[in-house]
Amino acid sequence: MSVTHALHSRESGPFKKGLRRRDLTAAFIARFHTKYQKSDGCWLWQAGRYPKGYGMLNLGRDMRGKQFTTYAHRVAYVLSKGPLEPGQVVRHQCDNPPCVTPDHLLIGTQRDNIADAV
Repeated sequence: MSVTHALHSRESGPFKKGLRRRDLTAAFIARFHTKYQKSDGCWLWQAGRYPKGYGMLNLGRDMRGKQFTTYAHRVAYVLSKGPLEPGQVVRHQCDNPPCVTPDHLLIGTQRDNIADAV
């Protein structure tokens, strides 16, 4: 099963999809690690970004050719801390959208994320 099929055959919606390390190929993980710059503070995503500044990572295409992307900080969380279940979001303690530093990332719900923003 491809990365794309594994991730997008589940529930639809940006925060409903789960994500597990086993869904990611070794080549995908290696590519991920080339796209941020480490520093003493935030590790900043250097590749594509969504309009609000969050890192964007291409997951590939489905069988119909539709391209899928995900947030880079979600992948960083999964690689460093463990799986994301459907409905869970990854929040930034640092409030820096392009940051993928594992120590700056917390798991929560969309409700938690909205409360943080307020």
